[in-house]
Amino acid sequence: IRIIKELAHRPEVDLPALLPRFHGPIGLMLGGRSPEAVALSILAEIQAHRHGQDAAPMRVPPDELARLLEKARGPA
Repeated sequence: IRIIKELAHRPEVDLPALLPRFHGPIGLMLGGRSPEAVALSILAEIQAHRHGQDAAPMRVPPDELARLLEKARGPA
């Protein structure tokens, strides 16, 4: 918010054109509160954004995992 307020007072800045590029708050909900954990959550979101990902967990749901295991075992 502070940056937006500062930019609003600069006549050379087209604030309406810039607003869609702002993203906040930044970071993924990882649960940490320490400065290191907050930094990790911010960098994780930046990395996901750079690669066009939504930062969803890679976890396979239990029912899908069971199906994959059955398929891997083959016919009994």
